[in-house]
Amino acid sequence: MSLSWNHPWLLALAPLAVAWAWRRSRQPHRAWLIPAADLLPRGAGPRWPPSAWARLASALAAVLAVSGPSLVLPEVVPAPAALMVVLDVSASMAEADIRADSPVLRRRIDAAVDSLMSLLSGEAGRAGWQVGLATVAGRAEVVCPPVPDPALLEPWLRAINPVVVPGEAGTDLASGLALSLRELEAAPAPARAVLLVSDGENNAYPPESGLSLRQLGQVAKALGIVCHSLEVRGERNNGADSKAAREMLDDLAGMTGGRRFEAGREEEIRLALAEMEESWESRRVTLGNPVEWPLAPWLAAGAALFLALAWRLDGPVGFPRIGEPGSGHSQG
Repeated sequence: MSLSWNHPWLLALAPLAVAWAWRRSRQPHRAWLIPAADLLPRGAGPRWPPSAWARLASALAAVLAVSGPSLVLPEVVPAPAALMVVLDVSASMAEADIRADSPVLRRRIDAAVDSLMSLLSGEAGRAGWQVGLATVAGRAEVVCPPVPDPALLEPWLRAINPVVVPGEAGTDLASGLALSLRELEAAPAPARAVLLVSDGENNAYPPESGLSLRQLGQVAKALGIVCHSLEVRGERNNGADSKAAREMLDDLAGMTGGRRFEAGREEEIRLALAEMEESWESRRVTLGNPVEWPLAPWLAAGAALFLALAWRLDGPVGFPRIGEPGSGHSQG
């Protein structure tokens, strides 16, 4: 919220308004009859009569009115947003160690895909998101660039099945992030983010992209792209590789303003994705066309009211004080 002025140079007339009100205050004005006024000290009371204050307010309001002020209220609207999901499809994601509502343990990949579809088919699909998908295992590839309808990703997500590809071992999160940053760099949306979904492993060395997660974090920060990560933490993925990856993902989130989440149950995965959405949505605000409310008519009306009040207060000369000439009484 701010003020704009059509003719700000007219504000220089304000001192003239004060001078005019002061000069009028020196002229004869209506006296106010106060009981026992003779008991008050001669110097008590305001130096300016009420009519002078009303005239001053009228003059200042008139100066403000002719200056053409307007109250500018910006319209806050959600910005178009682009999200790239980087999904780990390495063999470890086929482990069935995620607890759900049923006693049967679910595969990490199934719990992750179901939770992602729940997120993308909800409010996200109706709030101007463009969502793309990249997969990572021993190597990374872009399955789908950002598209305006997240539901289009469901066939690809449902068809994913972690397999071991000969000659491709490990999980190359860094290369998946590099491909996603390239896709988002070309996206026209002002709000952009990456969501890395894995089981907490990043053990493809050297990465195919040739850049580490830390180096890519610096690139993402320069591009203004927020990086979140979600670890689908099964009961058996708590090794040294996972701990090292968590530290790197913590650094990545810290550099780009994102967050790192962990979830060991299916419900926790959904809650983590909901928190990610909320933290990202808070950044998706932009200023639309500002709305201007002219204040000049209100100020002009106020100037007229104060001037009418001044005229009313400047009515016929009132009763003189007792003891003054013309009062009909003398003091002894």
